[in-house]
Order: sequence, then C-alpha cells, then structure tokens
Amino acid sequence: MDNAKVVLPKIVRKKSALLKFFLCSGIILLAASFFEPFQMGKWATMSILLVSVLMLNSYYVIKEYRIIGSVNLLSDRIIVNDNGRLNNYPLLDLSDIEVLLLEVKGEFHRGKAITTVTGSNNFIKFRYQGMVEEIMFLLEEQNSSNLAEVLQSWHQNNITFKLHNQTRKKFI
Repeated sequence: MDNAKVVLPKIVRKKSALLKFFLCSGIILLAASFFEPFQMGKWATMSILLVSVLMLNSYYVIKEYRIIGSVNLLSDRIIVNDNGRLNNYPLLDLSDIEVLLLEVKGEFHRGKAITTVTGSNNFIKFRYQGMVEEIMFLLEEQNSSNLAEVLQSWHQNNITFKLHNQTRKKFI
C-alpha cells in the first residue's frame, strides 16, 4: 500500500455556448410538448418531445471539459502537472483535505436515467501554506481501483481527510 499511486487527468470545465443552447432549448421544447399537446396534434407533439429528449441527451454526451494536465495521487504526496508546471504537495504539509467523488465516467445517472455521467465532477481540496487549492479531475472506471488503494493508504497512514463519495464504488 505504501507504493499506491494513481494518475488522473486534471480538467477544467468548458463554457460552451452550444451546450447551454442545447440544454435551454431542450427544456423549453420539453415544456412545450407537455403544455400544448392537444393544440399541436399528436405527431407534432411527439416530434417536439423527441427533439427535446435528443437535445437534452446531447448535453450529457458532448464532452464538457478540457484536459489541462494530470493529478498524481501517491501514498505520501500529491503532484499536480498543470500544463508542464509541477506542484508538489507533501501530505504532511496539507490540512483540511477533502476528496469529493461525485461521478465515475460511464455510470448511469441516479434513478432510471438513460444517460451516463461524464466523470468530470470530482475534486480534491486542501489547504497548503495558508492557500486553499481545489483541483478538478476526471475519474474513469479503470482508475477507480488505484484511487481506492491510494485513499486506503492515506487512511492507514493516519492522514486526516474527508471523503465524500456519491458514486456506486467503494473507496474505503
């Protein structure tokens, strides 16, 4: 466990106007298909409903992030490669460590959704030399077991951290 390591893509969110357009248009069309079903006719209502569902699904299918580096989580440190700039954070020098695992790429949304999550809504936060660092990373299925090993090594080495896990995986 002392050699536990996982390399995760460091990401930032895209602020895509196209994604916002698909989301807003899909919601408006979806609402219109329910409010005006009798005045438009059955085929028109079904067509609008289909288009709105496709627009809302495209919002989830289109990649909403950009990879800008990597996050290396090790048993004793965190190394962040941010476009070639390396930041080395020894765990013993960190405080208020929080790991927020909200999505694993490919998992289905909660409930009976037909779309999957992108895995881009995951963060590690900590305080280093008085400054709060927040790093967003992509979590894919193939990295989840290595991440679990790293988090277990932190736990075994008495590194104090909070884990917020909303995925279907067990990490500790």
